[in-house]
Amino acid sequence: MEKLYRVLSYGNQYLKIDVGKPTFFAHGVEVKAKVNKETGEVTLFISQEDLKKLG
Repeated sequence: MEKLYRVLSYGNQYLKIDVGKPTFFAHGVEVKAKVNKETGEVTLFISQEDLKKLG
């Protein structure tokens, strides 16, 4: 059984990959975690929609 989680970084902000558009607010693609509750394996990933933003 797997469950999806959001990944937090420093200051309770969601972990993101920088897409190179510097502004006052951080823009990026959110990294999510898929956790296998039987084995404890954690897989980090980004959504298919966000994958297009990495262009």
